[in-house]
Amino acid sequence: MSWVVAGEGLELMPAQAGPNTLACRVLEILPLGEISLCQLEPVALPGEVLQVYVTAVQRAALEAAQAGKSDVPLQLLPGALHVMPTRLG
Repeated sequence: MSWVVAGEGLELMPAQAGPNTLACRVLEILPLGEISLCQLEPVALPGEVLQVYVTAVQRAALEAAQAGKSDVPLQLLPGALHVMPTRLG
């Protein structure tokens, strides 16, 4: 099963961490020009990976967190979550 969240349903590094906020480790940052694809691993869910597209400004903050080995808060808005079944075979 995959979860799909529209960009407006995520807030990376919110000013105030509210409900539904996950502490994440930055696993990988792949620059793609003006945007970057980032892989984040929620600390509470080892082995699970979230892939998010971020702007250059957000990428710089993630790179700093990755270099300092600090966790990054990611807030999910529950109404923006969609469960997508995965086909097998």
